[in-house]
Amino acid sequence: MVGYIMNLEKLQLKMMKIIEDKGGFTQCFKSGWVEEQINDARFRMAESIESGDRPLVGVNIFREEGEKVNINIFRQAENMQSERVKYVTEYRASRNRDLVQRALDKIYDLTRNQKKVNVFDSILEAVDAGATLQEICDAMRRASDFEIPE
Repeated sequence: MVGYIMNLEKLQLKMMKIIEDKGGFTQCFKSGWVEEQINDARFRMAESIESGDRPLVGVNIFREEGEKVNINIFRQAENMQSERVKYVTEYRASRNRDLVQRALDKIYDLTRNQKKVNVFDSILEAVDAGATLQEICDAMRRASDFEIPE
């Protein structure tokens, strides 16, 4: 189990590096890269279920003879991506930028200069101010000079 978790962690760090190299999550989302990754994963999963490589009780193993198999795979609305980009753009434009920046600066300062302090309350303040998860994580990454290993 530990090996599986370590491999999963390596894959997550690799994906974070790819996203960072592409300009961050927002850029990846706007370019359609995120949707492409989701669709590729959806296709690989359906293919592995249909081939039997991924056992699924009642679908490709331990099912009734003659029972019709119906694999229901999530499909998102075609306009979902553009609607989400519009929402995020409007959200960011409608918030108090100074308040958000002060909250992010506080997180940066605490992470950079006070390594053993709990930043949870500061993160909640940033969320209340309207900061996005990516902005909060970016502030913490910059403060800790975090580099993703290869």
